[in-house]
Amino acid sequence: NEHIFTAYRIKQNFCKNKQCRRNCRGNPFCLSGLGEARLLDSLNNSSDDANNALPRRTEGSFVGLKNLGATCYVNSLLQLWFHNKAFRDAIFLWNPLEDPVEQRNISLYSDGPFLPQSVVGHLQQLFALMFYSKCRYIDPSPFVESLRLDTSTQQDAQEFSKLFISLLESTLNHQSLKNVKNLITDNFRGEYKYITRCCKCLTESVSPSMFYELELNVKGHNTLTECLTEYLQVERLEGADCYTCPVCQVKQEA
Repeated sequence: NEHIFTAYRIKQNFCKNKQCRRNCRGNPFCLSGLGEARLLDSLNNSSDDANNALPRRTEGSFVGLKNLGATCYVNSLLQLWFHNKAFRDAIFLWNPLEDPVEQRNISLYSDGPFLPQSVVGHLQQLFALMFYSKCRYIDPSPFVESLRLDTSTQQDAQEFSKLFISLLESTLNHQSLKNVKNLITDNFRGEYKYITRCCKCLTESVSPSMFYELELNVKGHNTLTECLTEYLQVERLEGADCYTCPVCQVKQEA
């Protein structure tokens, strides 16, 4: 995660009050010249109760995401992906210098803070805030805006997940680190084989297929294993559904 510390200058030293005559360029922890004197005076005059009312989270607790109207479907998936360590680590290791969009980003080459322009860049920034911030919740607006989502309209969570995973797969394909480049294929893509066996000659026809999600029937089931068992159960082809065997050259039960 060293490049994250470097990009966002997290390891910069804090400038003490009245130490700098003007704001230090390239140090996000310098508040000189930003009206801090008036703010510090007001804080010194405020009560301890007011300071305790700030939305801070305790160490070790989870950070929330602000609902922007109808974005709970986005927030739930972001939390799911963030707590997937392989997913989170890959996003932290994403290199903006290898991203076609960020390669045109002027802030990437300036002394100022890195201002992401790509979707993955905003996702990395959001994950960094969720990981390092002391606030109880984070505003995901920059990430949501990068996707141009309508915050007033509830979208289908499954469809959003499918589209976003597809977007990530194509975007991360430019990365050189294998665990970043292959994040989606290694963690979200599976393969199953549809095997058709002729009941007459026992010849088997194998059709492999890739999948990113399985649509399982949950009605009448109590566990995921039961759902998968039904999905993978043997199906008999007979009558009008008979299988044309390539060996027998006629329709056979299978």
